Amino acid sequence: MVIGPIVRGQRARLLTVRARGTDLAALTERIEAGTVRPYIDRIFPVPKTADAHASSEAGHTRGKLVIHVSD
Repeated sequence: MVIGPIVRGQRARLLTVRARGTDLAALTERIEAGTVRPYIDRIFPVPKTADAHASSEAGHTRGKLVIHVSD
Protein backbone atom coordinates (compact mmCIF):
# COMPACT_ATOMS: atom_id res chain seq x y z
CA MET A 1 0.00 0.00 0.00
CA VAL A 2 1.27 3.43 -0.89
CA ILE A 3 0.11 6.54 0.99
CA GLY A 4 -0.01 9.69 -1.11
CA PRO A 5 0.06 13.34 -0.14
CA ILE A 6 -2.77 14.96 1.76
CA VAL A 7 -5.33 16.50 -0.61
CA ARG A 8 -8.04 18.73 0.85
CA GLY A 9 -7.59 17.16 4.25
CA GLN A 10 -7.73 13.59 2.95
CA ARG A 11 -5.04 11.03 2.34
CA ALA A 12 -4.93 9.16 -0.95
CA ARG A 13 -4.09 5.46 -0.77
CA LEU A 14 -3.37 2.98 -3.52
CA LEU A 15 -4.16 -0.61 -2.72
CA THR A 16 -3.41 -3.45 -5.11
CA VAL A 17 -5.42 -6.63 -4.70
CA ARG A 18 -5.13 -9.93 -6.50
CA ALA A 19 -8.30 -11.94 -7.04
CA ARG A 20 -8.11 -15.51 -5.76
CA GLY A 21 -10.57 -18.20 -6.73
CA THR A 22 -11.41 -19.07 -3.13
CA ASP A 23 -12.14 -15.42 -2.28
CA LEU A 24 -14.32 -15.00 -5.35
CA ALA A 25 -16.22 -18.20 -4.55
CA ALA A 26 -16.89 -16.97 -1.00
CA LEU A 27 -18.06 -13.60 -2.33
CA THR A 28 -20.32 -15.33 -4.86
CA GLU A 29 -21.92 -17.37 -2.08
CA ARG A 30 -22.64 -14.23 -0.05
CA ILE A 31 -24.10 -12.39 -3.02
CA GLU A 32 -26.34 -15.35 -3.90
CA ALA A 33 -27.42 -15.63 -0.25
CA GLY A 34 -28.37 -11.96 -0.25
CA THR A 35 -26.00 -10.99 2.56
CA VAL A 36 -23.96 -8.70 0.30
CA ARG A 37 -25.93 -6.09 -1.59
CA PRO A 38 -24.87 -2.89 -3.32
CA TYR A 39 -26.17 0.42 -1.99
CA ILE A 40 -27.98 2.18 -4.83
CA ASP A 41 -27.84 5.95 -4.49
CA ARG A 42 -30.06 6.89 -7.42
CA ILE A 43 -31.66 5.40 -10.52
CA PHE A 44 -31.60 7.48 -13.71
CA PRO A 45 -33.56 6.84 -16.91
CA VAL A 46 -31.46 6.68 -20.09
CA PRO A 47 -32.28 10.27 -21.14
CA LYS A 48 -30.76 11.49 -17.82
CA THR A 49 -27.45 9.64 -18.27
CA ALA A 50 -25.57 12.95 -18.50
CA ASP A 51 -27.03 13.94 -15.11
CA ALA A 52 -25.82 10.65 -13.63
CA HIS A 53 -22.35 11.24 -15.04
CA ALA A 54 -22.28 14.81 -13.67
CA SER A 55 -23.38 13.60 -10.24
CA SER A 56 -20.63 10.98 -10.23
CA GLU A 57 -17.94 13.45 -11.27
CA ALA A 58 -19.09 15.98 -8.66
CA GLY A 59 -18.69 13.39 -5.91
CA HIS A 60 -22.27 13.72 -4.70
CA THR A 61 -22.95 9.98 -4.63
CA ARG A 62 -22.88 7.70 -1.62
CA GLY A 63 -23.53 4.47 -3.51
CA LYS A 64 -23.99 3.12 -6.99
CA LEU A 65 -25.70 5.03 -9.75
CA VAL A 66 -27.96 2.96 -11.99
CA ILE A 67 -29.00 3.74 -15.54
CA HIS A 68 -32.43 2.17 -16.05
CA VAL A 69 -33.01 0.83 -19.55
CA SER A 70 -36.69 0.10 -20.01
CA ASP A 71 -37.91 -3.02 -21.81
